[in-house]
Amino acid sequence: MSLPSLLLLAAPDDTDLQALAAALAPNWAVTVCVPRALFRYAGEAAALTELRQRAREAAVVLHRSADGAAALAGLAGLVEVYAPAELALCRPGPEEMAEAEAWEALWRRERDLARRCRQLLVPDLDIALKARLLYGVGDDRLRVAAAGALPELVREALAMKPGGPSPAPGFTLALNDYLVIDRQIGGAVRVRQGLAALEADTVLLSLGIYGAVRFVAPRVLQVSVPKSAGQRALEADLRALAGSGLEDIASATHAPLHGPLVAVAADLARRANVAVFEHCYLAPLLDVIHAAAPGLPVVYDAHNVEARLKRELLAGHPAEAALCGYVDEVERRLVDTAALVLCCSEADAEVFRARARRVVLMPHGVAPVLARAAPVAGEVPRVGFLGSTHPPNVAAVRFILDELAPQCPEVMFEIVGSVCAGMSTALPNVKLLGAVPEAAKEAALAGWSVALNPVEGGSGASLKLADYLAHGLPTLNTVHAARGFAEVLAVAGLVTPLEAFAETLRRLLGDAAMLGRLREAARRAASAQSWPSVAREARQAIQALTAAYRPPQAGVLLAVGEAMALSGRLYPAFARVDVVMEGETPALPAVADRLVDLPGAQWDRWASHVSPTVIGLVSKRRGGPSIFGIGAGGEVRELGCGFVLPAGSREFSMRWEVSGCAAIQLFCGGLDGTPLPLLLDTVLEGASNLRLPLPARDGPLLLQVAKKGGQAWLLETAVTAPEYRPVGLDAAASAEIPDVSAEAGRTWAERYIAVLGAAPAGASYGDLPPAAGPQPDAVRWCGVADLVAEAASARRGGAARQALGLEQAFVLVVEDASFDGAVGVPTVRYRDGEASHQDADGQWRRMAMPIGWLLLSSAPACRLLVVDATADIALVELAKLADVPSRLG
Repeated sequence: MSLPSLLLLAAPDDTDLQALAAALAPNWAVTVCVPRALFRYAGEAAALTELRQRAREAAVVLHRSADGAAALAGLAGLVEVYAPAELALCRPGPEEMAEAEAWEALWRRERDLARRCRQLLVPDLDIALKARLLYGVGDDRLRVAAAGALPELVREALAMKPGGPSPAPGFTLALNDYLVIDRQIGGAVRVRQGLAALEADTVLLSLGIYGAVRFVAPRVLQVSVPKSAGQRALEADLRALAGSGLEDIASATHAPLHGPLVAVAADLARRANVAVFEHCYLAPLLDVIHAAAPGLPVVYDAHNVEARLKRELLAGHPAEAALCGYVDEVERRLVDTAALVLCCSEADAEVFRARARRVVLMPHGVAPVLARAAPVAGEVPRVGFLGSTHPPNVAAVRFILDELAPQCPEVMFEIVGSVCAGMSTALPNVKLLGAVPEAAKEAALAGWSVALNPVEGGSGASLKLADYLAHGLPTLNTVHAARGFAEVLAVAGLVTPLEAFAETLRRLLGDAAMLGRLREAARRAASAQSWPSVAREARQAIQALTAAYRPPQAGVLLAVGEAMALSGRLYPAFARVDVVMEGETPALPAVADRLVDLPGAQWDRWASHVSPTVIGLVSKRRGGPSIFGIGAGGEVRELGCGFVLPAGSREFSMRWEVSGCAAIQLFCGGLDGTPLPLLLDTVLEGASNLRLPLPARDGPLLLQVAKKGGQAWLLETAVTAPEYRPVGLDAAASAEIPDVSAEAGRTWAERYIAVLGAAPAGASYGDLPPAAGPQPDAVRWCGVADLVAEAASARRGGAARQALGLEQAFVLVVEDASFDGAVGVPTVRYRDGEASHQDADGQWRRMAMPIGWLLLSSAPACRLLVVDATADIALVELAKLADVPSRLG
């Protein structure tokens, strides 16, 4: 009797592979495959065909890693088991850690595998909780099992019924603009401790300098998506401009443009029961969250009044007005949307009560540490300050170095934390300890007689006070520094103005009885101010919100080709994007959740379930055109073809291919449900281009297309959209300032043929429409976004133009285009990635650079783009974005 076949898929570094194969061999005919090696040496097409064929022949496919999972997505009848030693997303490779698109591809591979497999077998409870939170795997398919139990459990999978993913219990989706892993700054401590105190399973979604998935507190899993290259370039430009990368504002401007972040946020929002924003800087994702999960309750945990704090911190910045205005708008929108605002201090609560629906005070809690012996009497008294590089902390340390320490030479001052960066002193009674490991910090604080808090700026509440109280330290504070702890410090510390700090410190150090009383009071206050205690009211308010929430059912998109899969990813109402395989050996779109392999005969029919055909144009940026015709539940809403255009759109262009002649009607109006006025009624013949002015109207426009007769195919579309610059960094006349968003601009066109069909989750799609009539050579995106991303750093672009010797407006001539020249106007030739220009002294200069550094330049400006007949249409679209006319030469 022959053994059933088992296909074992593993990563190249799986050290348990041989032992597992040997354990399986008595009961299975085992075939071992390392997909990464197969794809590398056989090539993508051959590897895909081979892997799918072997999977079809196997009784069971056992995945030890997510490698190869995308290749098998969508194959009917497979029995798959996923048994990783650790989730793949928790141990990404160097490329996935650094590159957002590679990280997203890994997330999609593993997510889809975890949701479709018969069993997910993990070695411990921590990994099981990660699988529940990240991928929504239910307990009916999730087992915790040692490696030795795998052979028997794999056999059980054959008897299990196939089915969709079980709904997992709701969780808290928290969003923060930076990583809190291993960070001891005040904001990171509040994020970790505050979320843990809410006592709910939580996924904390963030942008980071690298991709990571790690527990940062009990039941709190941080998921960090790598920042885009454009955001990193912007931060570098801002750092060069004024010494600070303003990472929080950069995250805010890039979040809605960050495809991987948008995809993960939408996926998590669909399964969450509340969204908690830590700080306001990921609030631009509100549109994504509301599209993915309409009605999801939103909570704002306001660490500060960010708009007020930014006005204080950015005073004198070259772009102060624009940046502060942007932060004010982001925070205002979040407060207006949130069902609940949590505040650190009563002062902040008073500010938010003017707009917020409900405000609950959640002061900073204290996490007590092991008590240590008090400093020995008779030794030189040690006092200290703990802080990060937050500007108010820097000012406090300057006060200690310049005024307090010189007035108290008998006292040793110790400064702990990153605030020491860039500081120096010759004073013998000052030690700059800098950023130290947690154990060294604990040891330093244990030796202090008094903790100092001479802070005079900032908002929110002082988290260093929580640290001081946890160590049982008497504290000396300014009135401003006591914010959020005023009642506690009435018995556990002293509050005095800066000018009296030296005198009060000397008096306190000389009174052993007072030091003892304050030390005991601090211990008692720390116990009463525990995080679970201070979060009680906030926890109850959030539980009431989640109890009333009912998550909606999300739709599923059937996409034909990779470009449509990309468009589906950018439209967060779709829970899954399934891509139809075209041809025998299709490529693997990185954004596909499943590959749909249809027999050739099915290309000849089109079932009513997904009819009618809907053609959509989706912008990569918030505020651009979006899909029309697919409802939040995946239902088809309207006949024909439609586009939703952003408010203020001025012009819409179409390119048609017509067989014979066809009657076309276009209707355009608002989204208020009233009948759409007729915009155009015409007959098209052959290849036809339409360029239509749009009616002026407040709010978005709906453009609907109806074909009354004949055969016609819509090949390309473009929209001239309104000005879209979230922050126009144009305040510094002496330097070229970058746009906040690399994708900001007035004109945005993404060209593709799109046939979209959607069905409710779990339903069949029906068949595909016949591929009759003329079709374009390929379904493709306009490359504008890639060209702009290459030119993201305006600082480096300015340096390159200076090196090229450009001093005045110029004409840009590309590749083999001819141009006779214009009197007094310099010409720049661009070929094969290199620009050449004859400077004012007659010297020819050459410089390799992205073409966007020339086309998007404002000083000096490009006046004309000259291209030849072979030019990429993306270049012409980029010229439109920059208001640069173009012509053939």
